[in-house]
Amino acid sequence: MESRIINLVGQLSAEAGSQLYLELKSLLSSPHLLLFDATKLANIDEIGWQFLKKCQTKIYQTGSHAAIIGLNQDSHLPWKSNRLLETIPIFQERESAKKHLASLVVVNLDSTPSSNASLHPSSHSIPGNKTVSSSASNTINTSLYCPHCDSILRTYQMGNNSCQSCKGKYFLHKDFKISSFEKVI
Repeated sequence: MESRIINLVGQLSAEAGSQLYLELKSLLSSPHLLLFDATKLANIDEIGWQFLKKCQTKIYQTGSHAAIIGLNQDSHLPWKSNRLLETIPIFQERESAKKHLASLVVVNLDSTPSSNASLHPSSHSIPGNKTVSSSASNTINTSLYCPHCDSILRTYQMGNNSCQSCKGKYFLHKDFKISSFEKVI
């Protein structure tokens, strides 16, 4: 599952809302994790709210997940009254939103038995949203962030790996920390 950060700037009106929806429509041909950054968003007019509802529907239909950060206090009540909070939660900090989206990926991976059954026949939960397979002690199923492009990674092996988005190399340690370099093993 790929991830994108979408910066919302200025006023979200008919023109900006239409552009946002069209870009989301083309982007969401496959499920994505979306983080809307509204720290520089000044205002949302009535038509902007309608486009946000259309975006919410598109996100839901494609099996994608979204979160928003930096939404000003004046927009919290309309966000709730337009029922956007149900599928696009509001966060104050980028890191907490990323953690929330990463936890949704882990939940989705764990809840699809047909795709995970062949890879991980018997798995055990470990605190911190990590699942380790008992068939191979060095195989994991977790979401991590690429040290090069900050996209959410889906990795299954400790050691040298590469990002699916930017093809950057990184090393996954046994304590689930990532180094931005490859290690000669």
